[in-house]
Amino acid sequence: MKTLITTAFLLFTCSMVFGQTKKADRLFEKWEYYEAAKLYEKAVEEDPSSDNYYKLGQCYQKMFRFEDAVAAYDKVNASGTYSRADFYLNYGLMLKTNERYEDARAAFAKYSTMAPGDARGQIYLASIDIVLDDLQKPVPVTVSNVESINTDAAAFSPVVYDGGIVYASNGPSADGSKTFAWTGKNFLDISYAKRGSSDTDFGVSSSFNSSEVNNKYHDGPASFSKNFDTVYFNRVSRELKGAEKRTIGVERSKIYYAVKKDGNWSDAEAFSYNSDMYGVFTPFISADGSRLYFASDMAGGMGETDIYYCVREGNKWGSPINLGAAVNTIGREQFPSLDAEGNLYFASDGYKGYGALDICVARFAGGKFEQAEVLKAPLNSASNDYGVTFLKSAKSGYVSSDRKGGKGDADIYYFDLERDSIPCDINTTMFVIGYECKPVRKEEVADMVRDSIVPVVVVDPGIDQLQMGIRPIFFDFDKSDIRTDAIKDLDNVTTILRAHPEWNVQVSGNADARGSSEYNIALSQRRANAAMKYLSSKGISVSRIKTNAYGEGKLMNDCKDGAECTEAEHQLNRRVEFKLSVNKSVTVR
Repeated sequence: MKTLITTAFLLFTCSMVFGQTKKADRLFEKWEYYEAAKLYEKAVEEDPSSDNYYKLGQCYQKMFRFEDAVAAYDKVNASGTYSRADFYLNYGLMLKTNERYEDARAAFAKYSTMAPGDARGQIYLASIDIVLDDLQKPVPVTVSNVESINTDAAAFSPVVYDGGIVYASNGPSADGSKTFAWTGKNFLDISYAKRGSSDTDFGVSSSFNSSEVNNKYHDGPASFSKNFDTVYFNRVSRELKGAEKRTIGVERSKIYYAVKKDGNWSDAEAFSYNSDMYGVFTPFISADGSRLYFASDMAGGMGETDIYYCVREGNKWGSPINLGAAVNTIGREQFPSLDAEGNLYFASDGYKGYGALDICVARFAGGKFEQAEVLKAPLNSASNDYGVTFLKSAKSGYVSSDRKGGKGDADIYYFDLERDSIPCDINTTMFVIGYECKPVRKEEVADMVRDSIVPVVVVDPGIDQLQMGIRPIFFDFDKSDIRTDAIKDLDNVTTILRAHPEWNVQVSGNADARGSSEYNIALSQRRANAAMKYLSSKGISVSRIKTNAYGEGKLMNDCKDGAECTEAEHQLNRRVEFKLSVNKSVTVR
């Protein structure tokens, strides 16, 4: 009887799990990833199979929850070779967004073996070496989180408007009960924030003051004409009815525009190439109003989504023109924009870049766009980067990113290439992967001759005293992101190294004892690398920085495996330490 009851219970459980996954599969097919993920989460509790974890990871990937996605995919990979080749492509992409480059290399190699006819495997595989090489050539450019705007909600694609900026956001809306089935979060609205005393200082954000522009569902991002009297924007509405709704099933993104007359916006009108069969989105109107750029997955494209433009013909728009192989790839191209010189910027995941969407530039020369290139870090990161706009030529502006260390789903960041102490003249159009800043000094030749003749070993009696003023920086549990409370201490190290070019620094990463020894070594290396990247972003050459990874090998207390310790005691072990040393190959004059 006991065996019969147990068997019946197992059959009931399997039936329940099967029902959950079937329902989740249907939701996934309808792009309702948030609810699908909740069902897959329940399914893996009862049946932790590779199939269920892969489906769960795909939901997280679609919702841009990249850390959760890679954790689910790790479970699939740990169970042995998976039968579906596309798993290794998705796994590699998620590993790359989490900066696990060597693991990503292995995943892309596996995909290339299983799907040799798909060029993406080799493209992404080649990107690993390109990115790792580029990260060894940092230039002291910084991006700053616009904290006066960003919240735990998404904010992205800002454009200048009426003494401030307009951007897309899924913050609290007029009807908070409505949520987007893809993410489980609010629908997008077009928001406005008035500029304060600087380009990073803004007042309280509010919904764009026009019911003609913001409706119940998705609205944004937006683009304005040069004199700000016409706005083009994305909209997703619930327009499908009856048999059409049952047949098509999915509402497509469309472009609308409104005209401002006597201080009021007209009713929104539909772009002539909207369709229920494909999407058109992320519009950008050129400064002279002659071209409208946008992204679309209409038939005849080169990849998942391509960038097109239409030419104004009187009061109408001509047929969409695909920008071709100089811009579009087999991947996704979206979020087009132009700088003052007519160069095209856009986001793509089809180039050999850092990961997810990267901001790319196609220079405009000879009446056409040249082959696009990927912008260098930190304008790009391992995560999604897109929605760039400019304030002064190509010297300053904003980018959107959901990179680590942000405040929300996606944040707006500010850059100013004239603000930083950069030893050469650069702008975004030339600031692409592989770029190295090589300043020319008149004294270089004389310096090299003098140094080679009179080598003097530096011995600075102040090194010990300055070392005493350097404090370690600390990290959250299982994280390698630089915390805001570490910035002051990192800047102190930067100041010392700038003042003493004859000194180097050892950057040593540590972890608490929770987790395996192997994992903690890797974690402490990521922490040391994060500190190194920060110092290099401030102009300290990576040749002066040596990283060490000690894992749990240098605990500051007795919090070993199995010991009962408070979180404060564990915190002491999650640190990076800095030790100055003299570079004996450097000479003084």
